[in-house]
Amino acid sequence: MGQFIEKAGDQVLYVVVSKGGGMDGRDMETYPPGEVKMASFYKDEATEALDPWHEMEIRVLNVEEATQVALDKLSPIDRLVLGLEV
Repeated sequence: MGQFIEKAGDQVLYVVVSKGGGMDGRDMETYPPGEVKMASFYKDEATEALDPWHEMEIRVLNVEEATQVALDKLSPIDRLVLGLEV
């Protein structure tokens, strides 16, 4: 088994994703698997969003790294609109 080494900025993220195919798994074209319905740092919020068509995944997210990746994807116009340094 792999060992998890915690880094500064790591947080547990609860992600509610589609099971795929609906409740019985027979409608894959309409309901593809793995589409994210919602995500939260709080398990209770994610649990409330569950239904027979979705399941919860637990992931580890480094917030600092994710923020930097998201900022790097912004265009100069996006950065200007958000009031960030261009």
